[in-house]
Amino acid sequence: MQSGIYSITNIVNRKKYFGSAVNLQARKAGHFQALKKNLHSNKYLQNAWNTHGETNFKFEVVFLCPENELLLNEQIFLNTNFKKGKKLGYNICQIAGSSLGHIMSAESRKKMSDAKLNMSEETKQKMRQAKLGKKNSLSHKQNISKARKGIKLSTETKQKLSVIKKGKVFSEEHKKNMSLCRLGKPLSIETRQKLSLAHLGKHLSEETKKKISETKLKKRSQND
Repeated sequence: MQSGIYSITNIVNRKKYFGSAVNLQARKAGHFQALKKNLHSNKYLQNAWNTHGETNFKFEVVFLCPENELLLNEQIFLNTNFKKGKKLGYNICQIAGSSLGHIMSAESRKKMSDAKLNMSEETKQKMRQAKLGKKNSLSHKQNISKARKGIKLSTETKQKLSVIKKGKVFSEEHKKNMSLCRLGKPLSIETRQKLSLAHLGKHLSEETKKKISETKLKKRSQND
């Protein structure tokens, strides 16, 4: 029994339906049986099947992965079926684990969260390769930002993120973008206290001191 991500492809127009399954062979049998009986829950896939016929559809295993990584990997492939919210394939839902546009259950969200935290190196590498050269639109970035607001991370998650960030070298362009994002943004008292505590006992290099001094002088000249 194999678990992973599969696709059902219409070889006439190359449109695809993506899904995930703990038992891929059983899922294939279930889909095709429903389609043959004209009882499939996905009306787009069913209509295409009725129009083009069984011989023009093929079931393919596109990625094998453990059960706890199914939803996460399914989401990667689902993203290729939607562009700026527009449906390109036969999938109705844009979110893995959801049904007919309904929001994912707490259980599904937890599974995806657990999958991210325990992701294998192979899956991480494939995700990195899939994201190379991909630029998110401004609206997509804003949606991500809104989704993150109010989310409280557990101590365990914070520790894992801290380990990931340690030793990470940012490009000059990335540093510049981070600096621009902070300009004019007032810090809360809590944030200032945390920054103050973080700097206690920290010895700055002469180069860092020089840069801080230059930045302060520049800000003063701009305000004058």
